[in-house]
Amino acid sequence: MRRTRRKPDKANFQPIIKPVAGIRIRLKYWTPRRTQTLALWGLVALYIVARAWHLAAICLDGDEIFSITIAGSNWAKLTADAARDSVHPPTFYYLLKLWIGLGGDSLMWLRTLPALFSVLSLIPLVLLCRQLRLRRAEINCAIGIAAVNPLLIYYSQHLRMYSLLLLCASTSVWLFHRVIQASPRDLTWRILALTAANTLLVYSHYYGWLVVGFEGIYILLWKRDRFWPAALSTAAVMAAFGPWLYVAAQAALAKGGLSSNLDWIPKPTLGDVVWMLTEFMGFGDFPDALQPVAWVMFVLLVGVGIGAMANRQRRGEGNYAHAVGFLAFFVLGPMLAAFAASVMMKNSIWGQRHLIFVAQPLLVLCVIPFFRLRYRTVRIGGILLCAFWSILVIQHQLRGDDKKTPYDSLVFGVLASEAQSRGPIELYALDRYVHYPFWFYSNVLKEGRVTGIAAPLSPPGREALARAAKRLHIKENVSVEDARGAHFWVAFSNKRWNRPESPQQVLARRDCRSGTALSTGDRYHTISAIPVWCAVVEGRQPGTPAARPTGAD
Repeated sequence: MRRTRRKPDKANFQPIIKPVAGIRIRLKYWTPRRTQTLALWGLVALYIVARAWHLAAICLDGDEIFSITIAGSNWAKLTADAARDSVHPPTFYYLLKLWIGLGGDSLMWLRTLPALFSVLSLIPLVLLCRQLRLRRAEINCAIGIAAVNPLLIYYSQHLRMYSLLLLCASTSVWLFHRVIQASPRDLTWRILALTAANTLLVYSHYYGWLVVGFEGIYILLWKRDRFWPAALSTAAVMAAFGPWLYVAAQAALAKGGLSSNLDWIPKPTLGDVVWMLTEFMGFGDFPDALQPVAWVMFVLLVGVGIGAMANRQRRGEGNYAHAVGFLAFFVLGPMLAAFAASVMMKNSIWGQRHLIFVAQPLLVLCVIPFFRLRYRTVRIGGILLCAFWSILVIQHQLRGDDKKTPYDSLVFGVLASEAQSRGPIELYALDRYVHYPFWFYSNVLKEGRVTGIAAPLSPPGREALARAAKRLHIKENVSVEDARGAHFWVAFSNKRWNRPESPQQVLARRDCRSGTALSTGDRYHTISAIPVWCAVVEGRQPGTPAARPTGAD
């Protein structure tokens, strides 16, 4: 006969473990909802810390110098300069000018502005994810990955308009989703909010029109009952953008088009699209030795995502399908449109920074599969994958940013080398970009300012460099054959020097001797400044041996 276990009487049940006097365990406080809320705030704190880390460790680069130069003008000249540039609307420059007026022009304060925009972009991202009915754990995981994403960190510390573009685009997509989900009673106010957000979006960057355009395409494909409100909203945005479009078009025609701004951008290939996705997902910032590992992780992640989508479509859960479809539309749509336009147009407009608003929804898409598949092995694998990736990224970030060039150290090195000399300091820049930091930082020294400087300087050292900076004469975009004088400097980038002989070898044929090169750089290129002494001066026949100058090697 089978024996059955007798169930204990709940009324007379006494716990074996009795509570210890003076200790109260409030397990009800740690509910899953509250735990996820605390985790969210912890990840937001990590997001902020990651952007504040080494925020002012490296000086402003050429593009950032351009921003600060335009923002330093009066309002009328600022608008005119932005129009002459033609490729960026003026909103970021306006905000930067106000920001400088509020807190000064120190490097830390300047870089806080794009970092602030990056942090604020979390608000529309979280609100959109909640509207898409994603789980709190999915939202937290996406924010955690975004917090240490190398590409997002880089542009959050870059004094350009790309963090503002990220914020405005995220806000626009969130408000657009509110519009397509709105009841007739709430539709008017939501359309007005979307119109205001889209106006700010297109004034922050021209790529904002891609977001506005794909919102219209979404309406035509799936929400035709919202066609007329959306059409009126788009018409209002176009009308608001019209004055700036006229001013920018006049400036572009006056300089003969936009080729001078766009001719450096190569035509993209399908491999570039895949690589951009890889970079947005955080796998593109590793050293070359880890690139194979990054590619394996990327392929695994894509495979898991495809498997999860196929699995959930069979189960037919509408919330998941809507969230994935909506996010994928605003990830792939703008990327493919930019790719097609770059291939077909005379000048390419392809660029990862212009599409930075794709990165955050892409990370959300990467996270969803690991939570939707009901296989413990996949979830554990996802956790290990994210942990391994995070460790690699954090280690790379702790070693310092190798994507920015410390131009100020190079400029100060040249000036310090000439501090004891007399007479003018001639510097020949062998391409059209390398002169820019020399011009900017020498002017900063002459005017006694600290704008954009990261290198430490003592007051006596600053005064000596300022005196040398007053004697510096820069000639931009010249040929090395045109560099003349008994003593001068040549500066060049190895990325733009495309001759088989080095500048030192070319100068040696003119009986010139080169000193020790001062160099700095990043992972992409090296900038060098070389002191040169020549025994042959203008009007003298070449061929006479030149004496080796003291200190040259």
